[in-house]
Amino acid sequence: MKTLIAYSTTLGCTEQCASKLKDDLGDGVEMVRISSRRRYNLKQYDTIIVGGSIHEGMIQRSVHKFCESNLEILLMKQVGLFVCCMDPDADEKELIRRAFPESLVEHALA
Repeated sequence: MKTLIAYSTTLGCTEQCASKLKDDLGDGVEMVRISSRRRYNLKQYDTIIVGGSIHEGMIQRSVHKFCESNLEILLMKQVGLFVCCMDPDADEKELIRRAFPESLVEHALA
């Protein structure tokens, strides 16, 4: 099973989380930093995990564009979503709900 962790980071925290997740998941996991100028071949992956950081209540624009541009294929894959946020009192589920398209949140496994 092939897994992709696609993430965007501003200060490096999300990259550290993605790296830890990659280590925990083991073999067959690739990481890629999301860039708005790059196209991605997502068909080769069974599972796609998408993450970004929250700043002033919003996820990075590149993560939003990645999800919107690839929504059709993401909805055909096993999907996980994560966010990093400096507010320890933040409601994680609410942050994810606001950060990602509704159909993707409903489809996601975690």
